[in-house]
Amino acid sequence: MDSVLKSIKALETSSRPVYPSTSFQVRNVKLDFPKFDGSEVLQWIFKAKQFFDYYKTTDEQRLLIASVHLEKEVVPWFQM
Repeated sequence: MDSVLKSIKALETSSRPVYPSTSFQVRNVKLDFPKFDGSEVLQWIFKAKQFFDYYKTTDEQRLLIASVHLEKEVVPWFQM
């Protein structure tokens, strides 16, 4: 679980995307934030970063968004 906590904290401070910015961006795709149940940590982190980059989520909002998408035994662990 320590690695999960470190990964969640990394979401707060991860750098902005390295994709080139363009003046024209189409935002017609709705991305769903991935649920996290404690399994497939690296896949969840990748998808979460993609979500945050796509929506240009601020560092302050990342932990809140990630925490409401926790499931199963991860919820009580996060509440400690």
